[in-house]
Amino acid sequence: MVMLEQVTGSERHVSALYRLLNARTHRISAAENVSEPDHRRFVEDHPYRAWWLVLKEGSVIGSVYLGKDNSVGVDLTDEHVRLLPEVVSQVIDKHRPLPAIPSVRRGSFFINVAPGDLQKIDQIRRLGWEKAQETFAASKS
Repeated sequence: MVMLEQVTGSERHVSALYRLLNARTHRISAAENVSEPDHRRFVEDHPYRAWWLVLKEGSVIGSVYLGKDNSVGVDLTDEHVRLLPEVVSQVIDKHRPLPAIPSVRRGSFFINVAPGDLQKIDQIRRLGWEKAQETFAASKS
């Protein structure tokens, strides 16, 4: 069983989140090389509706957040991706999506996933969630 610990911006949380960020195999929005000071500012700004470290037997194995847009961001170490359904279920069992705002926010939770992250895609499908869209980003110029 996994436990969720609310992110507070403590030194331990900043360090754990930085290690997780740098260990990611697949990235969606984070730049390849985020500096420690930039990362610290990001954590201290706490841009999410709610944010937790994911713990298994006292060790940090990932993080999960709820965005103000009803996104659920899940970052688990590669060897713990199979726990994604348990983590997501814990979060959405305790929280309701924010109301829909046309052209701004959908009225249900959703998860963005890198197209090559087949393990995470498989675990999301195990939750019974459906593919809602494909997103494309402009090439850097």
